[in-house]
Amino acid sequence: MTRSTTYLVLILAAALAAGACKKKSEEPAPEPVATPQAPAVPEPAKAATPTAPKPVTPEPAAPVPPPTPEPAAPPPPVHTASVCTGSGYTCFLKAAGDVLCVGDNIDGQLGDGTATNRALPTPVADLAGVMELACGASHACARREDGSVMCWGQSWHGELGCGSKDATQTPVAVKDLTGVKQLALGYAFSCALRDDGKVSCWGLGSEGQLGREATDSSDVPVEIAGLDGVAEIAAGFAHVCARKESGEVLCWGQSDERLGRGETAGSGWSPMPVANLTGAKAIGAGNDHSCALTATGLFCWGGNYAGELGNGQKGYDQSSKVPVQVPDVGAGVQQIVLRGDHSCVRLESGEVKCWGDINLGLKLADVAEDVRDVQKAAALLEMSDAAYLAVGDYGGCIIRKAGQLVCFGSGNYGIKDRDYEAVYQVVAPDLEKLTGEAPVRYTFAPSADATLHPIPHLSAGHEFVCGVRENGKIYCFGGGGSGELGCGSSRYRGSSEGCEVGGISDGVQVSATLTQACALRANGQVACWGGMGSITTGLPIPIEGVTGATKLDIGGTAGATEACAVLADKTVACWAAYANSSLLAGQTFVDARTAVAIPGVTDVEQLAVGYDAACYINTEGKVLCWGDAYHGALGRDTEEDTAGPVEVPRLSRATHIAGNGYNFCVVHSGGKLTCWGMNDEGQIGNGKTDAEKPALPTEVRGVRGAVASVVGSGTTCALLQNGEAMCWGSNPWNECGINDSENDAILKPSQVLRTQDPTVGAWGPFAGLATGLRFGCAVHADGNVSCWGDTPITSPDNVLGTGSTRTGFPVPAPGITFPPPATELVPAA
Repeated sequence: MTRSTTYLVLILAAALAAGACKKKSEEPAPEPVATPQAPAVPEPAKAATPTAPKPVTPEPAAPVPPPTPEPAAPPPPVHTASVCTGSGYTCFLKAAGDVLCVGDNIDGQLGDGTATNRALPTPVADLAGVMELACGASHACARREDGSVMCWGQSWHGELGCGSKDATQTPVAVKDLTGVKQLALGYAFSCALRDDGKVSCWGLGSEGQLGREATDSSDVPVEIAGLDGVAEIAAGFAHVCARKESGEVLCWGQSDERLGRGETAGSGWSPMPVANLTGAKAIGAGNDHSCALTATGLFCWGGNYAGELGNGQKGYDQSSKVPVQVPDVGAGVQQIVLRGDHSCVRLESGEVKCWGDINLGLKLADVAEDVRDVQKAAALLEMSDAAYLAVGDYGGCIIRKAGQLVCFGSGNYGIKDRDYEAVYQVVAPDLEKLTGEAPVRYTFAPSADATLHPIPHLSAGHEFVCGVRENGKIYCFGGGGSGELGCGSSRYRGSSEGCEVGGISDGVQVSATLTQACALRANGQVACWGGMGSITTGLPIPIEGVTGATKLDIGGTAGATEACAVLADKTVACWAAYANSSLLAGQTFVDARTAVAIPGVTDVEQLAVGYDAACYINTEGKVLCWGDAYHGALGRDTEEDTAGPVEVPRLSRATHIAGNGYNFCVVHSGGKLTCWGMNDEGQIGNGKTDAEKPALPTEVRGVRGAVASVVGSGTTCALLQNGEAMCWGSNPWNECGINDSENDAILKPSQVLRTQDPTVGAWGPFAGLATGLRFGCAVHADGNVSCWGDTPITSPDNVLGTGSTRTGFPVPAPGITFPPPATELVPAA
């Protein structure tokens, strides 16, 4: 091989090697190396002797830079399955990052976009990528992968942190909060630990929960001043504790022994160290006690009424202002779970031990089933593989190491069939496979087929009042614990802060009783809300089987409601909260929101529903009833029930009918009023009381010129042609409006003191009446509203309900007006 040929081979080999690196590294190809050309042949010179060509030295190949390594991708977030429990609801976080909830939902605690209680799990709407889940009493929050926080549910005190105190049925973002790495929720307040070691809280601040001297609430996060280097937080009922990276624990909030300050003086709003405690590795907080894990064991402090400190003692006098050691816990504590007056720990071995008030379905080794207060740690039966533990007010849940989800106690966990003999109820064989059906979210857009105009008026349940305004919206105020205000909140609202029923803008009539209300819409359809037996909802849901309705009425007693609607053909369809209702006249019961036609009930003009019975006025002015004859509800001298209508004797020319429970009243014959049924409180108006013997139809003496009546829970009132009102019957709360301070029943119809209050007197005569459990209300001719008795016009200022306006005569219901009522539904033009 010649020298030039050798050079060519070497150059080609180098080029091939360079090409192989480029492919391996997938880098852009470098500039190609020039291949040496054969030397040019020079023109021969005269007499010149030919010479060999000079070899050409190849230029070296350009160096190939090493490939630039791409930055390493951050590790994917680690999701961990968990459970949290609130007051009547439970939420499950799957390792996939999505959340399902089950149970009470009046305030949107389930986050499913409705306010309807659920017996089975339902997905939280529009929520994914959740890293951590936390439950308060009636609100929940989720920390997402990006460190933001979403909350949903009740927000009476701003505990959702979104800048509003209105409940929400779907998750909303906490304002101005990022970089969160842990959540802790208490009663009506929330706290978050941020990546920078600082803590922010929001919601109720009355006990110093927000860590500041001001005890007002905040609907946006407030940073705890002077607190940093925090590694963990825990929230109790009204106090918070923070564990610093140094192992120090500081607490603030409701100030007593639960803060663990020993005899140190000072208000509870400022974080201060727990006395005699160092080197904490984990913490927990309950109703009135807290605990911390150290290298030397578990220590607890605070209240010890039920033995929740686990030190072998119990009682109010056994509380401790400083940490005391909990013996018999065992090694390898992985979780400290405190709630109410009970305490639990989950051990690394998978064992769970509990103590304190265990009246929540816990079954403990070596503890008799009739024992409620356990003063020393005892192991849960049949549990050795717990991977996660959650304990609530009424029970708890455990995720086993294999993924099985089991729960115990009487809480709402989505269990179809409970095995009351079993230690645990299996909710799901594998939590990751737990699914839920997304609920229907109802809307009530006005229909082009509307045939009715509103009748502005009032109707009252036990603790609330609703009325229809001229624009077709329904306004309610008073107690809302069962969702009876219809606006997706259980909050008690006085008359000036009432709310409009969600989604309905074409209402023409509203009827209320107990804890339920129903609205007739302009298109003849019906929607109801509140306590409906097996269904409880804080937003209206439609009643199936009702079309072309022209009037409606609901009644009931002792928590059992029933309702009927008069249809355009003057027949009647009814629905009930329970299957054996006599009101359904033997027809097949479907559910609490499906109406069935009542055979034989025809030619109906007006209708009133009691309990298991109903009465109506027909087109001839006669009164007929059907259903249960108990307490004389059918107006006949017999206790024989009837599925078909029977006529009430001695009544003709009837113009108005009202009923509730076992009582009915009819205006007839030019202003006379006749009542019948139960008479334990003198509500019949016959001048006497008789709890055993029902009263047959009896004309109420002293009432003349009546145009309407209302029948309450033991109290009856009549509206007169002259705009005055008369009431009689039960009166312990002055619900008769006659300023009688005695608790005896009023046996004689007496005039409501309409003019006793100067403002009310100036409003003019009454135009409509409503009676509740302990009060009465009226709309005046000018649209103003007044109430008397134990009224719902102002919110109670504490849990006992005291502080509401109580009065023996009508006083103004501030902030509300209703146009005066018409006497009949007005057909649309």
